[in-house]
Amino acid sequence: YQSYEWIAPSTMPLEVKPHKELRFVVEMDINRWFTEASNPIDPIRESATHSIGEGRPLAEKLTANMKKNMEFFSELVTP
Repeated sequence: YQSYEWIAPSTMPLEVKPHKELRFVVEMDINRWFTEASNPIDPIRESATHSIGEGRPLAEKLTANMKKNMEFFSELVTP
């Protein structure tokens, strides 16, 4: 239902160095998918969706919360 474009900040290492491994990590706090202050999901009233028909608004709400609560980072590590 949505796309997500993320642009790495200039402070994030995205370089490759000899004998190092670049890890790019996406973290998501699943609890915040449902408790996002501006868009909460009530699991009692909004307990199921099949992403079509009447369930589509809930699927879009969950997708928006997922996008808002993703964090990205990278790190150079020795394998």
